[in-house]
Amino acid sequence: MDAACATLMWSYEDGLKGSSIHGFGDALFFSTAQIVTVSSSFTNPITHAGQIVDVVLEAWGIFVVTAVAGSFASFFTSGDRTSS
Repeated sequence: MDAACATLMWSYEDGLKGSSIHGFGDALFFSTAQIVTVSSSFTNPITHAGQIVDVVLEAWGIFVVTAVAGSFASFFTSGDRTSS
């Protein structure tokens, strides 16, 4: 997901005036930051396609973080319970 969205962001935003993405490394940083923290220090995408990818990345990040948190919660609360 990260690499695919980085590639899309690179193709949509690379070299445009006002864009923070000036190469694949910038695009990869942007997409990784959006997934992991649902935020980035880069400016918002300036193309409509880039904005759509940004929203998809944020939604994916929220989904993954909540799924992982739920998995940990389930694991740690399921423990060995004795039946009475």
